Amino acid sequence: MKLGMLLRQFDPTLLPKLILGGIRHSDGSGTWDFFVENDDRRTKPSIERLLSQHGIDSWAWGATVANNWMFSVRGSQAEDAEVLMKQNGFQINHVNLT
Repeated sequence: MKLGMLLRQFDPTLLPKLILGGIRHSDGSGTWDFFVENDDRRTKPSIERLLSQHGIDSWAWGATVANNWMFSVRGSQAEDAEVLMKQNGFQINHVNLT
């Protein structure tokens, strides 16, 4: 994917979240932001489908300049989402607890 096309897909409203992060919650509340490698096999629809088939809601989708999909899940579902994606061959490049 070319940088220009990637930048057009990027949601600028996500920038403060990318820069500032957020407050960490130890009780499983809050939001976990995932950064997953974006390629022909790891598309937004395929990730959304996998998560929703297992009852995991995702939102705040965007593309980063590092060719990742960024999205959020509930803190209480973050570990399940991470395990599920790893078991299905998705490359998780970063997880941010906010």
